[in-house]
Amino acid sequence: MKIALDDKRLLELFAPYLKNSENNKEFVKSFGYNLLKVKFFFDKYIIKREFAKGSDRWSLKQLKWYEQNKNANYINTFGSGENNDDENREILMLLSMFHVSNPTLVYKHWLYAALKYVFENENITAGSYKQYLEELAKAFLYDRFIASEPKDYFEIIYTNNGQSQSKNSKIDNAKLNQGTSVENFTFNYLDYLLWQNYRNGKEYFKIESENPFEDSRIKEFEYTFRSSVEHYYPQHPIEGNPKIDEKWLNHFGNLCLISTSKNSRLSNSMPKAKKDHYQNSPTIDSIKQRIMMEYEDWDTNGGNCKNEIEEHGNTMIKILMEE
Repeated sequence: MKIALDDKRLLELFAPYLKNSENNKEFVKSFGYNLLKVKFFFDKYIIKREFAKGSDRWSLKQLKWYEQNKNANYINTFGSGENNDDENREILMLLSMFHVSNPTLVYKHWLYAALKYVFENENITAGSYKQYLEELAKAFLYDRFIASEPKDYFEIIYTNNGQSQSKNSKIDNAKLNQGTSVENFTFNYLDYLLWQNYRNGKEYFKIESENPFEDSRIKEFEYTFRSSVEHYYPQHPIEGNPKIDEKWLNHFGNLCLISTSKNSRLSNSMPKAKKDHYQNSPTIDSIKQRIMMEYEDWDTNGGNCKNEIEEHGNTMIKILMEE
């Protein structure tokens, strides 16, 4: 039975279980216990916003009781408890990636999937939880967002247990080259892969700079609520600069995800002006955009930036497909 993730339909969903149950009292007790259990898992294994020391950041922490001095505080859910713990940070990045890709208050399918996993597995380790979330991300991308025949979330999460079924066989790459219609999740997942590549010392990029990743802003990258797909070479160039062919304008290589406010302020600026604007920014909106800014000639050849767009786009798509 498919269960709608909608609190307004709770009574409707409970009705058949209560009607057909021989022991309604036991059903209610069991449901109440499981609800408390899920709340415990939610507090321990799902990200929160933490306001501390003048900053507002994502956190993944659990409450720890110290018997010796009879007090408690919050430590990282996984690892040693240090703020920069690798395992905890990786899982935090995955969870925040899912969350910012779907910021609405209802139908958080990723949240249901994460809670389902920790509820059904007794021994939750950082490695197993991370692996599940990474597989779930692949399933969202390959089986839904860029699939030629998209599956619904129920099938992805419940039937297939978050394991992708479509990679390489039923992928529609055209869905990556459709301008502002490209799903936010696609960009966020790519930034996760690029962030991991940076941490692991991988450099896929044939570009002019000798050290494209020599930037602490990539290492410290955090997800924010970005919802605006930007054309790096603009749709409506200012200062009399030429427009480019729509094929290359809307190509994945010319797109990145940034905040709405920055897009409205810089949307018609040329790539060089955008690069100059971000040069001294303490943070970056997008790792993909940061890499795009390493190209020197995106807007210096009369709008003929096909080669830059195609090269960058093909490289990013290979990373998405893990080729």
